[in-house]
Amino acid sequence: MATQENDDWYYVSEANEQLGPVSIRELGSLAARGAITPKTFIWNPAQPEWIPAEKIRDLLNVAKTPEAENHPSPVSRPALLPAQELKPRKASFIFPRLVATCLGAALIGAMVSGVLYGLDQPVWFGILAFIAILLLGIFSAQVAYRKERYQLQGTRLVCHRGGLFSDEATEFEIRNITHVKLKLPWLRYKLFGVGHVIVETAGTSKPMTMRAIRDPEAIYAGMRERMKSNGYDLSQRKLLHEEKPALIGVFGECVGHLVGAAVFFFAFIGGILSDAEITVEGGAVMSAFGVLFLAFLIFVILRFFDLMRRTYRVYNDIVVYEEGFLTRHNAFIPYENIADSNTKRTLIEYAERAGRTVVMVPPAYTTMTCSDCGARAKQRLELSEREFVCHACGLVSDRDRNAARVILARAGLNPAAADAVRHPAPFEDRVRAEVGIPRL
Repeated sequence: MATQENDDWYYVSEANEQLGPVSIRELGSLAARGAITPKTFIWNPAQPEWIPAEKIRDLLNVAKTPEAENHPSPVSRPALLPAQELKPRKASFIFPRLVATCLGAALIGAMVSGVLYGLDQPVWFGILAFIAILLLGIFSAQVAYRKERYQLQGTRLVCHRGGLFSDEATEFEIRNITHVKLKLPWLRYKLFGVGHVIVETAGTSKPMTMRAIRDPEAIYAGMRERMKSNGYDLSQRKLLHEEKPALIGVFGECVGHLVGAAVFFFAFIGGILSDAEITVEGGAVMSAFGVLFLAFLIFVILRFFDLMRRTYRVYNDIVVYEEGFLTRHNAFIPYENIADSNTKRTLIEYAERAGRTVVMVPPAYTTMTCSDCGARAKQRLELSEREFVCHACGLVSDRDRNAARVILARAGLNPAAADAVRHPAPFEDRVRAEVGIPRL
């Protein structure tokens, strides 16, 4: 058995490639991950020929130390979430369109009637215009509702919408998302429980807005889970900074609004009434401006509470902010994807043209994680430290090679393939050319 514990082990991968050398500990770790099965052929200099791994099963089991078993190995990405299709709530989607249609139809009908009245013509053409535009608007809103739907797929979002004479389908890649926002309109959310979820992605000028959807907070949380399954690290492990608007700044802004409104009010009213007697008409004008000033005062008060409710939090992997007093806005920005999202998109497009697959892997802690047992170092490695030492299982490896193995494992690939990254010749040729290694 002592000869079998030689550290120079080679094995054959599923792609029929000879990989190695690896230590017996690494061989046991590969067997635990499923990269080596009982039927996988292995060899070391103490063996006359290649043998199935099941013949040294006891040795592989011994190689799995208790420390390694207490730490999960770097697993592959989470499974993609199942597809989901959403539609807006009908009444909440159609009602704003109907209000806008009624206002537009009334304005056009009044203009037509006014022109006809000035020409001493019957004004019923204006009434007909109002009815025709109103009916057209109602029909158009119904058609838009039927075409409006949102598909949340494993790796992309698809927005379907259209009008009377158009259909549109826009795709958004989840891996390119840069901003997700939740908007809860006060009245509609309180009465009907609907809101909007807005998704912005790199490479598209117009965001995807899921309008008037039911249970918007659950959809907003589900978007974060879908992004995690596509390689985003949104764990919020460490809060780096939290900020709220300063009271003195908010107070100064609101006072500035009030002072500006008061100056305008007194200047305008004084100009109107300076040379006129206080009449009933003058009193009515002052009353109207008083009502407007009171409405502006209410606006400033709501603005004050709106600013004071704002909170901004910066985590190690995401920026989260909350805004709004009546209508609430919650949002998060995964800043790991902001700088290089366009580069990623270009890389993926070229890879797809070449028939290749690009796997997105979250880069967090790849240099601090052991590729053998999955334990994470307590402190970051300085750039001058070129060797990774695991205090859990005792692995000693080049830091870049260890990080490469972690990345491969997170991508669901064979981590031992990192050993062949920098060889000038193909790894299979190098292994077969070594003296004393039999051909399989």
